[in-house]
Amino acid sequence: MHALQSIVTSGTADRRSIAGVLARQERLVALYVGALCMLAMVGVVIVTRHSPPSGTPYVATEPWRGALWVCIVGAVLTWIVGLVVVARRVELVRLVVAIAICIQAVPLFAPLLFSGDAQGYVKLARSHHPYAGPPWYASPYGTWWTLLSHAIVTLRDPVIAFRVLAFLAVVALIVLISRISAAPTVGVILLGWNPLVAIHFSGAGHNDAVTIALFVAALYAAERGWSRLAGVGLIGSFFIKLYVAPFIVLALVQSFRRGRRIDLAACAVTLLASVGLSFLIFGSGWLQVFHTAEWNERQPWAFGLTGWFEDLGIRPATTVTFCRVVEGALVAAFLVQAWRGSLRLGLVGCLMTMVSPRFNAWYALGAIAFSAIDARDRWARGLVVVITIVALSDILTPALNA
Repeated sequence: MHALQSIVTSGTADRRSIAGVLARQERLVALYVGALCMLAMVGVVIVTRHSPPSGTPYVATEPWRGALWVCIVGAVLTWIVGLVVVARRVELVRLVVAIAICIQAVPLFAPLLFSGDAQGYVKLARSHHPYAGPPWYASPYGTWWTLLSHAIVTLRDPVIAFRVLAFLAVVALIVLISRISAAPTVGVILLGWNPLVAIHFSGAGHNDAVTIALFVAALYAAERGWSRLAGVGLIGSFFIKLYVAPFIVLALVQSFRRGRRIDLAACAVTLLASVGLSFLIFGSGWLQVFHTAEWNERQPWAFGLTGWFEDLGIRPATTVTFCRVVEGALVAAFLVQAWRGSLRLGLVGCLMTMVSPRFNAWYALGAIAFSAIDARDRWARGLVVVITIVALSDILTPALNA
């Protein structure tokens, strides 16, 4: 009997030892893959510091052009390897979060990458009235963003400040996704290890990071039962950038069907207070933002459906109309899904990004973040990989913009 107990105890100890070894190996694999992804991003920083970007499409000067290809392709490949190999282990989520934050921090050491939007934020914040004038001059951003920009431009280097703000917003997204994702390790890698996110947010400082961070924070608050905060966050995201409006409607419909996890009264109060404050500070001129935002969306854009269809002989105005019809149909279809309480927010985010007239890479953050929350949705994950590769091709293959 004692011999039998000894054998059982020995077998249990051996299994624990093997499990411990496997766990250490998995951590080493995660560290190795994450370090390779971060090293590739360091390479992007080195290339851009020696051959500074000046807009998009960016063409590195020789001999750095080949190095940029290697670095970006390497970052994408290691990100995909992470999704396939590392993401299966839920217990690695803390390590994956730490690696993600390091990857996202790397582009802060590069010059302003591939977009001058952060410089545009400074110019608009310093203008006498950011919403006055023709649409090509006026601000297309919500009043919450304009007020925040007024504070940021008082700093010594506001462009760097906008980039740091975008980085912090992405870090907030990474932490939130680790808490509410259906598959947290997958979700964190999908967004946090994604080179597209690193390049366009800590690298370029786009304010979409703040918009989507507020939106996801609202979803997190709703999950935790903080329904009033959820309502404030949803409306706040709209007053940063207007394009989140369809997603707000979808989230509210699903919330209503699931028992009002988002307080509609808080949404209404926040909306009325924001509108009132906007009139108080900017007068009726702030309403121009709706026209300006729509005007921007209708402008010909080489990289995206308007440019690609124009190469086929289809006028940009026709393409924009077609895109609006498709977007409307998508929202209507997913409204039905939201009413049934089974909204696939990641999938709708990806599809809306793909049918947008302008394929702005930074607009894809919503699709990536929502897919990271719905991380078990394989269709959404697959579309995020496609969107990331296509968006990064704008950097690597300017011929697509011809």
